[in-house]
Amino acid sequence: MSRGTRRQTRHRTQTGRPADALVVAIALVVIGHCVVALDVAVPVVRPVIGLVVLMGVPMWAVAGALRGPEATARWLYALGLAVLGSMVLGLAMNELLPLVGIDDPLRAHWLAVPSTVIDVGLLIWRRDAVRWRVRRPRLDGLTALALLGLVLAVVGAIRLNNGADSAVAVCALALAGAALGGLFLRTRSDTPRDARVLYLVSLTLLLATSLRGWYTTGHDIQKEYLVFQLTFDPGRWQMSNFPDPYNACLSLNVLPTVFADFTGISGPLLAKTVPQLIFAALPVVLFLLSVRLVRRSAALLGTLVTITFPTFAVDMPYMVRQEVAFLFLALLFLAGTETACSVRWSRRAVTLAVLGVVLSHYSTSYLMVITLGMGWALWHALRMLLRRLGQDPPEDPPRMLSFGPFAVAAVAVMVWVGPLTHTGGHLGTVLGDAAGGLVGSSSTSVSSDLAATIIPIATEAPQTRLDHYSKTQLELAQPERAAGELLPVTHAQAYPRMAPNVTRSSTPVGRALDAMAVPAATVNGIFQSIFGKAIQLALLLGLLIVLKDRGTRGWFTIEYQVLSLATFVALALATVVPGLSVEYGIYRAFQQALFVLAPVVAVGCWAIFRRLGPAVRPLLVAGYIAYFSTMTGVLGATLGVGLPQIHLDNTGDYFTTYYGTDQDAVAARWTAAQYPSTVVVGEYAGSRLMQFLPGVTLDRDRLYPGRVPRTGWIFLDSDIVDHGISVSSVAGGDRATYVYPAELVRAHRNLVYSNGSDEVYR
Repeated sequence: MSRGTRRQTRHRTQTGRPADALVVAIALVVIGHCVVALDVAVPVVRPVIGLVVLMGVPMWAVAGALRGPEATARWLYALGLAVLGSMVLGLAMNELLPLVGIDDPLRAHWLAVPSTVIDVGLLIWRRDAVRWRVRRPRLDGLTALALLGLVLAVVGAIRLNNGADSAVAVCALALAGAALGGLFLRTRSDTPRDARVLYLVSLTLLLATSLRGWYTTGHDIQKEYLVFQLTFDPGRWQMSNFPDPYNACLSLNVLPTVFADFTGISGPLLAKTVPQLIFAALPVVLFLLSVRLVRRSAALLGTLVTITFPTFAVDMPYMVRQEVAFLFLALLFLAGTETACSVRWSRRAVTLAVLGVVLSHYSTSYLMVITLGMGWALWHALRMLLRRLGQDPPEDPPRMLSFGPFAVAAVAVMVWVGPLTHTGGHLGTVLGDAAGGLVGSSSTSVSSDLAATIIPIATEAPQTRLDHYSKTQLELAQPERAAGELLPVTHAQAYPRMAPNVTRSSTPVGRALDAMAVPAATVNGIFQSIFGKAIQLALLLGLLIVLKDRGTRGWFTIEYQVLSLATFVALALATVVPGLSVEYGIYRAFQQALFVLAPVVAVGCWAIFRRLGPAVRPLLVAGYIAYFSTMTGVLGATLGVGLPQIHLDNTGDYFTTYYGTDQDAVAARWTAAQYPSTVVVGEYAGSRLMQFLPGVTLDRDRLYPGRVPRTGWIFLDSDIVDHGISVSSVAGGDRATYVYPAELVRAHRNLVYSNGSDEVYR
């Protein structure tokens, strides 16, 4: 036997590639789809099988077929394409099967048929790569540390749900921080290891928040879950069931329904877990993008700023539609900087990512169109300027800022919100308010979040905003009051007072600092203020450096410089224009901008750090510990100061407002059993209770003092009964927590149900 023949034989033996490997793979895929179609419920096994046949096989085929991008990037592109494919598959079945008389096209047994065909086709296409290879799993120290933190985050959330303390949850965040800090100390580049640790740390932060509560917990996710129920229960998505912009987000209806069908997971558990498993990949995308532009340590720093920004862990788990859209947006920028592939490939990948954003979330689509449009205009303006100055314009054609992606984004948004979903009125309102804000004629108040910007913009005091809101409510209720349809109300009841902020209970560590004349609350507040301003300063400094192309080794292409400037301008508009700042939220706009500007922030940070000389390393370590512990809430929880956070506390504004209890569920279900057509509830309590009251119209405006009706059903939730507070949205999109005069209802209406925490009146 020749040496070459022996080598080939040895290779076949090691990889275990039998002649019928393809047949075995196809058989396993068919069996897996049969498990899905027959709805075989086996704990753990069923979800794994469902995810493998829905996501795993397509990702394996696409990642293996891509040529050019590095291995980690290939898997991320494959993830994005698999998520987009799941949405498109569900949408196609939803629209086509009813044409042949099938009224529940989004059931597992229907979806399994085309999925089987797709998976088998992909296996045949990639038949040369089908092989059976057993690899020894690699578990380095940092990965193990991050994995332990993830496990403790799950345990910590469950303990908090059961009324225990936050010790385990704090330990989970500390381990995640230690694993992330370990990456900074490792000077050798290892992209797979870095990606694993970043993914696990991100998932730890997300699950620590999303797993709180036994029901859906959070702000937007309450309404998002209702949209999912309206699609999953009948097995079909229809805009007529809920004509609202939320229902135009396929990331909330079709996509989770497909996941529920394949995994067998439904209910709140699906909303709490699967979206986080997907969104946790975003920081990995951002790291790969950043490492193409700056050195690895700076790329890690930019990624750290992104995942510890308050919106990432505190708010993103409550906004599934934006999580999915943000992933596509990050992949858009990653594909746009993929110089290992041709310009045509990048533009096609960018176009697919654009479509993913449009189908996932409306507001993110609007900002994306603004950014791409401004970037395209700036790119051509730069070329014209260089020609006038007698200089050569950039030779490399743009990958992201060409007219094609911008045109596709603009047309797709208009078509989707227009004739397809008829939700364009929302876009018109936003654009009208934004245009009015630019010329100073908008009636929309600015958000109070502007007070946290590096140049604070004066905003109204919370009590002043609430008083204005109370006056507006009284004016709206004047016709009903004149007709005698409302309960009598005193001036004090009609103009309630703001409730005091709830703070954490002191801890031994905090009391020890206080005893040393070092106020713990002051320490925490100073750190929060310093780091918040430092990020903004680093952004401004980094943007100046990048635009001047100093200190970046020329890694920032001209296209990325233009994109960074366009993103900064879009962020500025979303900040200072009242309509945009209220509709989108300043913190969320900054979070989205970081997907482009994180490397820029890292450049600004390094410009400061490198001037510290030999002391830079110990200062960086100390600064990292202080920054991570402050931004994740570990410092405040350890000292027992600051506002409570739901991932670490069983108290506080978020907890009382968004945390659904068993008493809420029992009272709401009792109310639903009485078959009321309409129930008057608090504005934010209505979001929390709608998951228990499907099919019941919730009047969330008329429980405000001064608008309470004389007749009909009234639901006083646990916030009012147990804590004496209620929450409403006032001018500028702010939430106002105020003292609710419950005696107003109790004195004039009949109590028909009470469980100690919730009361129902007629």
